[in-house]
Amino acid sequence: MRLWRTLENLRGWSGVRAAWREHMGDELEFLQPLLRPMDDLALMLPRPGNVDSYRVVEHAEGHIVAVDPETFDAVPIDREDVIIWRLDTEALFRGVAGALGLVGEPASVGTGSRLWWLGEFVPI
Repeated sequence: MRLWRTLENLRGWSGVRAAWREHMGDELEFLQPLLRPMDDLALMLPRPGNVDSYRVVEHAEGHIVAVDPETFDAVPIDREDVIIWRLDTEALFRGVAGALGLVGEPASVGTGSRLWWLGEFVPI
């Protein structure tokens, strides 16, 4: 699974759907139930195969365009394209802990969201 490499590349474990798809490919369908929409909209959209990103401009409620930084062409986009999706880390790590048979509630233990305690292994 590409998940761990994706988490290394997506800052804050969040991004627009296009960014998640770029990193996860077809495996995004397995991760989708763990992605939660955020209130903020993206200001930039990735350009596949390019370092530069499209700039997002909202002219009026519901009228959003992506502006090409080279040609300044504006292309209409849907609001769905600029929603930022964040990984629900608690749900992910609860699932991992359950699969490993760990006891306890997973929790972040510092270093931002990069270090997690998943639980204890209690042999029977």
